[in-house]
Amino acid sequence: MNSLNHYAYGAVAKWFYEGILGINAANPGFKEINIEPQFNQRLDNASGSYKTPQGEVKVSWRISQGQLDMQVTKFCFIIHQSCL
Repeated sequence: MNSLNHYAYGAVAKWFYEGILGINAANPGFKEINIEPQFNQRLDNASGSYKTPQGEVKVSWRISQGQLDMQVTKFCFIIHQSCL
């Protein structure tokens, strides 16, 4: 029997919200966050959300014809900085 609560599954999920969406805690507790998606040529869009202790953070981005369109929705008490 295989455990579905294995660290490897959590590591992949963490890469989705930290790497692809770029949601990173700037300090403990997610009171401040950085949005730093890891763009590459094989992925031209992504969207998703992450529930932090301060509230949900949603990120959606798309690259079309060399232009980046990004939307970030966050709980009002979270300070964020986007690093592209």
